Amino acid sequence: MGQTVICHLSFVICHLSLVDGGGGEDGGDGEDWGDGEDWGGLGRIGEDWGDGEDGEDGGDGEMNFLSSSLPRMMLIGAGLLYSNHYRKNPRKIMDSEQTQEILSLREKKLTPKQIARKMGLKVSEVTGFLKEQAEQVAIAREESGELPPIVECLINANCLSRLFPPEGAIVTQSEDDFDTTSDPGMAIVTVTRSPGFNRFITCTYLVDYWCLGVKDASGPRKYNRSEYERIASLYYDSFIGGSQKISLTQAQALVWGAVEYAEKLGFKPHHDFEKAKEQLGEWNGELKLEFGKNGKPFYTSGPYDNSAAIINTLNKSVGEGNYHGMIGMDPEL
Repeated sequence: MGQTVICHLSFVICHLSLVDGGGGEDGGDGEDWGDGEDWGGLGRIGEDWGDGEDGEDGGDGEMNFLSSSLPRMMLIGAGLLYSNHYRKNPRKIMDSEQTQEILSLREKKLTPKQIARKMGLKVSEVTGFLKEQAEQVAIAREESGELPPIVECLINANCLSRLFPPEGAIVTQSEDDFDTTSDPGMAIVTVTRSPGFNRFITCTYLVDYWCLGVKDASGPRKYNRSEYERIASLYYDSFIGGSQKISLTQAQALVWGAVEYAEKLGFKPHHDFEKAKEQLGEWNGELKLEFGKNGKPFYTSGPYDNSAAIINTLNKSVGEGNYHGMIGMDPEL
């Protein structure tokens, strides 16, 4: 069972390059958004979001750029830039009261269509203004080095109770845990942020929390909403229980904690972790998790592991008899 879990996780991570790296709507060469210059096929600046007059595609995202910690003065400044732009544009010019009301209604989670109906404006006028606001906030955030707001963090549900048990629950481990799906010793952690409407930046981490730490990583990769939902489904649909949401603090504690634990054993994180780690943000170290199995490292071999080198490293770092594991179908090293 352990070998099957490892093979499945490795397949999911390796499959990312096939799914994400193609041209067209899946993100080009990894540097473009959606179909190249656009974010996943959305209109360029000055055009409508989504399908134009309907505008729903631009307003139903889970993230609201107004929830950023950037000062509200930035939004006011963006409103001034909007006014200057529309003096040169044949569209209707909005006064400051209108722009502030749009911002206020948007903070209340109203969609562009709902705002337009309430204020007697065209959907295209509302979405155009909101898009320019989002662009200015995104530019300011990038210049300041601030990470975009978190959309969600996900993990495969079959390891959730072991890593983050309900308060007061007693967690036990048996020597047969590797033969069950209750605690596979591996987690796929996905961290997704949103710098603007229908824009998602995702990093994924394959974490061996029993021994090796971060075995693989991907990202940051850029998606629109439909692409992101499809990718997230690919990651977790094959797991019993699918995925579960966790907090950013929990994601940080698991990934950074596993890296720290593995380094003490003599193992470094996968080289792609260097690019993906930024999206995690800084871990304050307050939430501590238990790594290893029954207090000892437990190595489960994967299809791409150099098992002999790993065993040699464990012998040097903790000594023979101070770790357990499974290579192939052998339950004990």
